[in-house]
Amino acid sequence: MNETAQIPANMRLSVIARIEAGCLGPEGDDHIEPFCRFANKSFAEFDKHFVDWFIIPRTDRSAPEFEYQIQKKRLSDEKTDKYLEMLGSSLSDFEQSLNDRVCDVIEQYMSRYS
Repeated sequence: MNETAQIPANMRLSVIARIEAGCLGPEGDDHIEPFCRFANKSFAEFDKHFVDWFIIPRTDRSAPEFEYQIQKKRLSDEKTDKYLEMLGSSLSDFEQSLNDRVCDVIEQYMSRYS
């Protein structure tokens, strides 16, 4: 991804990642809130040149796992893909990287706090 691109603050992509408690094991309900705080700190530096991260518990299963917004307006997958294409990526590549990063952060969290 083109990390030298300067994206104005008002055009940055907000990524809402909803994490299910079950991802944190059988006691995930006890860990989900602290994990989200931990994950938000960890993600703060990841793609920071164009993304604002919001890692939250997934309490509503009808809500999408990942949601993309610009200026608090929800983007369709097609519009998100076009946005990411301008930065030299695609939605599928971005989500694969995001899933990998979530797994890494879960491992980091569990090794420290479980």
